[in-house]
Amino acid sequence: MDIPAPSNSTTKTSTTSAGAEDGAH
Repeated sequence: MDIPAPSNSTTKTSTTSAGAEDGAH
């Protein structure tokens, strides 16, 4: 959650918070 941008979707998916982040966005 360091980068609050959907650009890092690749890294976001790698994180465990991917589900939460994906739902938030």
